[in-house]
Amino acid sequence: MSGSIAIQLKKIVQDFENLSNRRLQAYQLTHSQFKIIKYLYRHQHPPINQGNVERYFSMSNPTVTGIVQNLEKKGWLRRQPDPTDSRSKLLILTEQSLAKEQEFNQLFMDMEEDLLAPLTVHERHALMALLTKLKPH
Repeated sequence: MSGSIAIQLKKIVQDFENLSNRRLQAYQLTHSQFKIIKYLYRHQHPPINQGNVERYFSMSNPTVTGIVQNLEKKGWLRRQPDPTDSRSKLLILTEQSLAKEQEFNQLFMDMEEDLLAPLTVHERHALMALLTKLKPH
């Protein structure tokens, strides 16, 4: 039984990422790039470094490095030396990213609404409670 639940969860995540990737094509962003921008919107003051992103998303250093490099090439963020740690770079959103914050927040809410559309409000609360309960500590 647990295998089928895990597979179903994985399929839902994949479907959501595919939907996200389609909607983000207009911005030349991937789902992975978008979620990092969204995370940085919430963590601008004080700015955070790449290690924070790696830990939050449970992603490897090489994976995050590639995503950050691509975001930097596309003008969505810049890296700046961390004054408290010479080995670290802070991730700073550019004006391009900041100008899209409201639009991206709405886009994310719309995508999440599409995902949850078949559920009642009560079912949504129950789902969140169950997923929170399953999350490893």
